[in-house]
Amino acid sequence: KPLVYGGTGSLSQFDEQPAELPERFESGTLNTPGIAGLMAGMKFVREQGLESIRNKEQQLVAELIDGLKSIDRMTVYGP
Repeated sequence: KPLVYGGTGSLSQFDEQPAELPERFESGTLNTPGIAGLMAGMKFVREQGLESIRNKEQQLVAELIDGLKSIDRMTVYGP
């Protein structure tokens, strides 16, 4: 008999999983890359600061709009 069974669900040792919520969505492997990515993203935001990120985003949007406006027969609706 195995010491450890499958994924992370409350009844992961069985082939059939519960139909009731929330147990229905418990089974499976943790999204370890997603968790690591979330932590890296949070670290980036803390290091850069929200104001710096906001300013960079506004700069990139302005460059995008200017670039789109420079295309013949392109109409940009907005700022």
